[in-house]
Amino acid sequence: MALNTTQTKYFSSGEISFTQIKNTFGGNANNIKASDYLRNVGSNVDWDSSKTTPRVPDATENAAVSTDDDWTTGSLRNTIRQYNVIQSGNNEELSFTSADTITWNGNLNRNILKNFSITGTVYANETDKYALKMSGNLYNLEIDVESNNGKVYGEGGAAGGFNGGGALYVNNTYTNRYVELRVYGAVWSGGGGGIAGNPGNDGPTLSCSLTSNFNVANNFNNGTTLSAAKPGQSCSSARSGANWVSANQNAVRERCRGSGTRLRAGIYPNGPYQCSSYWTIKCQETNSFNAAGGNRGNPGNGGPGRGYSTQSSSIGGNPGNSGNCNSCTGGGTSCGNPGNGGNSGGEWGQPSQPSGGNAGIAVHKKNTRIEYYTVNTIKGPIIDL
Repeated sequence: MALNTTQTKYFSSGEISFTQIKNTFGGNANNIKASDYLRNVGSNVDWDSSKTTPRVPDATENAAVSTDDDWTTGSLRNTIRQYNVIQSGNNEELSFTSADTITWNGNLNRNILKNFSITGTVYANETDKYALKMSGNLYNLEIDVESNNGKVYGEGGAAGGFNGGGALYVNNTYTNRYVELRVYGAVWSGGGGGIAGNPGNDGPTLSCSLTSNFNVANNFNNGTTLSAAKPGQSCSSARSGANWVSANQNAVRERCRGSGTRLRAGIYPNGPYQCSSYWTIKCQETNSFNAAGGNRGNPGNGGPGRGYSTQSSSIGGNPGNSGNCNSCTGGGTSCGNPGNGGNSGGEWGQPSQPSGGNAGIAVHKKNTRIEYYTVNTIKGPIIDL
């Protein structure tokens, strides 16, 4: 990174003639007067006007030049007409006030013409800060963002719907003269961060059933013919709603073992007779219950806004996850819907669409006039303070 001053100093050596003074600072060629070359500390000086007098601007470097009658040609030694600062390389979050004595040598609030030329990249990697910020009494200041390499970049908004960061902030509290801004390169604010999509819906509740078997013991008292209802009564008595499947004798009486009517007619379950008071009844029951459907899919995350830290990386949102499926006997299968994808982040100077974070401010200004720009050189809102 570099901030270089490039002042031309006049009358560094040799004699100083009025002709040289007139050729350097201008003035009436036919009537050269010493009073025309006092130091001008006026509060509304236009150095482009040939009628402006005195002709020597107020600057820290010109402090030796008198503002009244105590004037000599020697006081013009090493004076300057313009104070220039050239930025190159990369600079993070530059900030200047009119009291600056390091870069601007106390000249920002003086009437000397000043030019700040941006030939590299000035950037912010935090959304709550501007890449370049200048504030205070900015008298006769020009800012040029040069073509090709001159860039002022804000930071992109974080995923989740956060706003992008600002690029250029100029708060000129001096009301008599505008700061002049020309943007041939790029003054781009950060895009807004995208928001996450919506989750899917859970699958519908399953109506399930579960069939199981169990045995009960049943004693028949003094009966010779098995009643078909009694095994069922044994099952339903044991568990409400259960049905009987089969009945088996545990022992057989003697009188059922010979020949005769009962043998010919058959012993239950192959005939109507029961030859034992002790039976094992096989029962079956079916239980109904509800089960949860498949879980819904999670939404996809939104993408970050385009900005200094995301110049070449993706600003797209992530797709949503697919839902899960559950199934059960009698209820079939229930699947949750997939979640929606997240929104993409906004491009330079743009909000996330269709919803999400807003773009940062490209130029936030007061008493500043934009002399040149296009839709491609300034991206993002231009807002007056």
